[in-house]
Amino acid sequence: MHDAVWMAAAGLLNTLGMACLALSQERHRDTLGLDHHRPPTLATWRLQGIVLLALAWVLCLWQDGPAFGSLLWLMLLSAGALAVALQLSFGPDTLRWLLRRQDKPHATPHPHAGSD
Repeated sequence: MHDAVWMAAAGLLNTLGMACLALSQERHRDTLGLDHHRPPTLATWRLQGIVLLALAWVLCLWQDGPAFGSLLWLMLLSAGALAVALQLSFGPDTLRWLLRRQDKPHATPHPHAGSD
């Protein structure tokens, strides 16, 4: 049970990292109908993706050692990349939950509010 939890966590980190890397590309942001200049920026998505992938790699190394941990990380990386590719191909709206914070409309004060 303990190993399954660590492997699931590493798989989730890999999948989220690959999703962030996918969202750092303008073509995939166009698929979701996102503005390129809207925060977070493309470089921020890349950095988040790299950090998540590195965390997953460290988790695999810590749990299973350098030999099998690296192999496990590569296998989970491939599975995460396939999952994100299938999401972008067949259901791109499923990645919108990553952008929930950015999709909320910002309240802007009206310049003439209360000055009738």
